[in-house]
Amino acid sequence: MTPETADDMDITPEYALLVAIIRRAHEDLRDHAPPHERASSIQFFNNQYRHFELLCSLIDLDYEGMQEAVWRQYPQWF
Repeated sequence: MTPETADDMDITPEYALLVAIIRRAHEDLRDHAPPHERASSIQFFNNQYRHFELLCSLIDLDYEGMQEAVWRQYPQWF
């Protein structure tokens, strides 16, 4: 049996929406993002209101591992 790849997965619209939210928050950490959007993304990835943890749990992602990866990529914001 071969490992499942992203192309093999049956991605629901709900899953795609949750991934899009996380992806957008990640993009808003870039230098060209408006400051208010970046500030919201920093709060999101700091899990200030536990929204990041909730979204990750809905799509079976380890939010702490994801959070650490974002912090490593953008140490200037964390």
